[in-house]
Amino acid sequence: MCCTDHFFSCLYIELKMEKQKYLPNIHPGEILKEEFMDPLNMDLYEASRRSGIPAGTLADIIYKRKPITCAIAKKLSRAFGVSPAFWIGLQADFDEEETRRQQAAETGCKDPFSNQTRSQRDRFKQR
Repeated sequence: MCCTDHFFSCLYIELKMEKQKYLPNIHPGEILKEEFMDPLNMDLYEASRRSGIPAGTLADIIYKRKPITCAIAKKLSRAFGVSPAFWIGLQADFDEEETRRQQAAETGCKDPFSNQTRSQRDRFKQR
């Protein structure tokens, strides 16, 4: 990771901590539909034919009922011209945020970043 990537990821975390009123956690299926299928005027069945993923599975992904697995990521990458790592990264980010929110709800903590040490939080505030 280069220093600019690190800077922007730290800035993102800092902004996210400041807003604390949660932004919606965006599922990769929503990105698939809104950023890839809609601009191409592609319906579910065309996306299924193009990617080789069953229409029912694609529908489950789009409606947030299923995650994007490695096998699905490979097929989506071939169909839409982005790397499998893109799709896996979206799913990993979604899963991580869901876990943070669940842990915060279970502990009654309003700060989903509370598992960070004080020095980690202070480091983000200093930037």
